[in-house]
Amino acid sequence: MSKCFKLTVTSMTCHHLYITTPDSVEQDKVYEHWRNFDGGDFSTDEDGDWEFSDLYEVEADDMDMFQVDWEDEIE
Repeated sequence: MSKCFKLTVTSMTCHHLYITTPDSVEQDKVYEHWRNFDGGDFSTDEDGDWEFSDLYEVEADDMDMFQVDWEDEIE
């Protein structure tokens, strides 16, 4: 089984990303590593730095194409 989270970050724009994790990964752990997702795109952008906005668990049916899988090295 797995858990699904929706991460939202903001800068001059708003961006969301769905993250699929193993059941053992808690929401706090995803929050701790939110900058590690999307290939580092959340580090900076040309209009400013990305800032954490929101993170919550969602149903798998609610996910869209902006999705990544949790990677073991993050744990």
